[in-house]
Amino acid sequence: MSEIGQVIWFDRKKGFGFVRVVDPKSELFKRELFIHYTSIKCENTFKILYPGETVSMDVEKNNEGEGQKEFVVSNVTGVFNSPLMIDNDSYLFKVIRKSVRCDDDAVVDEAVVDEAVVDEAVVDEAVESGSN
Repeated sequence: MSEIGQVIWFDRKKGFGFVRVVDPKSELFKRELFIHYTSIKCENTFKILYPGETVSMDVEKNNEGEGQKEFVVSNVTGVFNSPLMIDNDSYLFKVIRKSVRCDDDAVVDEAVVDEAVVDEAVVDEAVESGSN
């Protein structure tokens, strides 16, 4: 069955992540499903998904037995087979995890940058040339 989901997180180094089904009419509504990079259909050879990205996917019940995931996800594309964000020709995307602050303003989680997607020197150069 075809489902619409939103990426919760995707670890580019390990090649997997999770997507939450967002279609309220689906029997899997709000379920978190495991996604492996091999199920991503994109033009780019670097197969990743970005947190918050909305995707279409095929979901089937896994009949391989105990110890396996309950559902198998395949054919992950942009919504209604549109391109994924990684296939965007005009823009590069950089993922930065937001810092979480406690009541005493102590940083709980340092900002994490996905450097494989964008080279810092390229970003700095673009910012400098854009501000002139």
